[in-house]
Amino acid sequence: MAARLQHGSHAHPLQQMGVSETNGRATSCRACGQPFASELALFGCRGCGFFLHRFCALQPPSLPGDPAYHQHQLRLLYAPAYPSGNFGCDICRKVGSALNYHCRSCNFDAHPLCANMPRTARRPGHEHPLRFLFKPTAAGSTRCDVCGRQGLR
Repeated sequence: MAARLQHGSHAHPLQQMGVSETNGRATSCRACGQPFASELALFGCRGCGFFLHRFCALQPPSLPGDPAYHQHQLRLLYAPAYPSGNFGCDICRKVGSALNYHCRSCNFDAHPLCANMPRTARRPGHEHPLRFLFKPTAAGSTRCDVCGRQGLR
């Protein structure tokens, strides 16, 4: 029996399935808008043609504050909180129009993928963990200390 879940963005239960089981109806995720890879499992409602990436379907309803980028708890919204129907991700600076984490206190918004990004990473040949910076350092530098190239602001 395939896994089922009730997702807050859809009236009917969603069933776990593969893209090949959607009869070609699953082209992009209704939560993030990104296309489906043919080999990935997804959650969907065949009757309505409503499909979500597994990652998007299983997002927690809230995320705790994180000193790296935002102090307040973030709540998952199934649609942007703004009349325009869009939000600007305060982490990657790209526009989104669907599932997002939002802080009502200060209007901080983030794509689920951005909000769940690891805060540190390891690089072979470097003994210290690398810390992800969401904003340029106080000096304003966005130069990579490994390759020396200038980063995007």
